[in-house]
Amino acid sequence: MAHYRGTVTTDWTPEQAFTYMADARNFAEWDPGTERSTLEQGTPGPGAVFAVQVHVGPPTITLHYETTRHEPNRRVTLRATHPMMELVDDISVDVVDGRTTVTYDATVTPRGVAKVLGPLFDRGFAKTAEKGADGLRARLARPYASDEGADGADGVDGVDGRQS
Repeated sequence: MAHYRGTVTTDWTPEQAFTYMADARNFAEWDPGTERSTLEQGTPGPGAVFAVQVHVGPPTITLHYETTRHEPNRRVTLRATHPMMELVDDISVDVVDGRTTVTYDATVTPRGVAKVLGPLFDRGFAKTAEKGADGLRARLARPYASDEGADGADGVDGVDGRQS
């Protein structure tokens, strides 16, 4: 099992951060491992299903993420199952010292042939997670509303991420 947890501080309101993070269609904006993401079923919220195309090494696969937990403005959990892996992305939004924090906790459990790859799988996930953390930090530093004409003011203190 590969695990990543990182926290980003932003000037966005908790409502803005939650709305943005709970809508997996936004993943491709900040996660370089995501090629494309579309809403497959429902509306962003409980039971929504997103088709997320991700790079797994050279190939691209489609993961079908379902929203399994949805606590407005507080926490959202998305889960995908694929023959090669099970993924759980748990995202929480808090206010710490008057600032909004977004904690992204991702767990990937290899299945089938991917189980045999063990350490190679974990290393690949660690690299992908770090790039995603950098992308999330950069995206949450920009204004929430339309970025057209935005000044790009830095609103992020940084990412504290670690693998286990």
